[in-house]
Amino acid sequence: MGQEDSDSTETTETTDTEVYSGKALMVYGDGFMYSVKAPKGWKGDTAISNEFYANIIFYEIEQDLVLERVVIQVYTFKKESESLKEDLNGDIMNFREENKKAEEQDFSISHSSYKCFSKLVFVKDNLYQYLVYVDPGRKYQSGVSISMNTHNRKAKESELKALRKIVASLSMIKG
Repeated sequence: MGQEDSDSTETTETTDTEVYSGKALMVYGDGFMYSVKAPKGWKGDTAISNEFYANIIFYEIEQDLVLERVVIQVYTFKKESESLKEDLNGDIMNFREENKKAEEQDFSISHSSYKCFSKLVFVKDNLYQYLVYVDPGRKYQSGVSISMNTHNRKAKESELKALRKIVASLSMIKG
């Protein structure tokens, strides 16, 4: 998913006591800038996002990040083709190569201004990855990957709602 771009992420520093729930966060780095909102009850974190190969991650404020690990990752990448659907399918093929028992399922999500391509890929009772590729249009050379990972179970409705809010709040500024 173009992880080479995430090394240069810069944002306003946060501390563990700061909570950005419901606020728009500006995320920027080498050649990109976007804003995205943390859903109510969730925290946007850039301090550890590189550990997740992301520009920013979101997790529930009350969640034990080590034990529960329901993480939503947002990441910019250089578009490889005219259609981000092809990029998404390429990543799904890579997932399947690494996970021989992988399955996929349609998963619908939308943005009011940008095209979205999405799928749920999973290894039953092990790993569930909700993938969303957002194409902000021809004006931008970057696409945005937003993914949510859950372990041992499908996402709860509240987690899917948070994912949808993050996708809907995305506003590309530069890239």
